Amino acid sequence: MRITMKPITESTQRIRRRNTAGFSLLEAIVAILLIGIAILMATSILNATVSSARRLQTHTELLRYCEATLEAVRSGAVPLQSGTTTLGPVSIGTSTTDLRVSLKAEETATLSLFEVTVQVSCKVRNQPMWYSLTTLVWRPHW
Repeated sequence: MRITMKPITESTQRIRRRNTAGFSLLEAIVAILLIGIAILMATSILNATVSSARRLQTHTELLRYCEATLEAVRSGAVPLQSGTTTLGPVSIGTSTTDLRVSLKAEETATLSLFEVTVQVSCKVRNQPMWYSLTTLVWRPHW
């Protein structure tokens, strides 16, 4: 096999220079489009992360209200009776809402032992959220 080399002419040099001079308009548009798609994907992931963090913070605060109510029942500060109370307005996360606390107390088969369920619910950004805890509370009959 024999390879022959052609001499480089001035027109060939111009073609090579034009092809390697830079990006074409189509390449630039495609690159901008890809960067735009990447930015949109990054912002949607960031929004989902922030929303998830807010939901987690709200659930944590609702859990704290449940625990505080149960401790108040255990200490005797809150009567051991079933009922619902609305606390409002309460700041949860970055929003203010009315907080609904439901207490359900049922006597068990064991004397002086009650099954107590506390449910705390609210609306955050028009989405209902709730948390519930159940425990046993001993209250002696005198």
